[in-house]
Amino acid sequence: MTFRVENRKRIYMTKEDYLLLPHKNFSTVKSIVPELKNNVKIKFGSIIDAIILGEKLPEQDNIEGLDQYEIAVAAREILKFLKKFENQIQEKHVKITANYTNGFLTLPVKGEIDMLTSDAVIEVKTTSVKKQDFQKLVKKMKYHYQLAHYTWLANKTLAFWLVYFRKEKSVELVSFDKKMLKETNDFWHECILLYGN
Repeated sequence: MTFRVENRKRIYMTKEDYLLLPHKNFSTVKSIVPELKNNVKIKFGSIIDAIILGEKLPEQDNIEGLDQYEIAVAAREILKFLKKFENQIQEKHVKITANYTNGFLTLPVKGEIDMLTSDAVIEVKTTSVKKQDFQKLVKKMKYHYQLAHYTWLANKTLAFWLVYFRKEKSVELVSFDKKMLKETNDFWHECILLYGN
């Protein structure tokens, strides 16, 4: 890595308070990533996250236009898959802050991590792409930048996406491809140069 991670802190606060923190997260620095609109796919993923992480469900108007049967099937399949790992998952929905520094500039960062085991970060994703196309989606949407960021924040050595494939109605644990680390490191180092103090 061309920068260090310092002052990691686990924080306990509401989602609203977390969003008010001035720290940068992946969403606030991803200007080079294709823009997402709050469409049906994003709503679907948000609802699935809320169900499996035990959070408050979105308001009714955010659920309109979604197939509630599909939501139920997805949640059931993901929860069934997670049952196999329930003894390994230590925490869900973990908020952490830290500083990324290159020795001259420091960038305060934050992240909300879906799940932690003793040595891994797990990020939940739902997608309409086929299994064989998921890594292409990762590259396009820069999901690897986000997952590496969470891994550094949590000081873990392994990282996975827990992916629900909507077309196949199946769940799979997909590991982070370490070949993507240099590109990921370069992205966050550039963020320090752009936004650091």
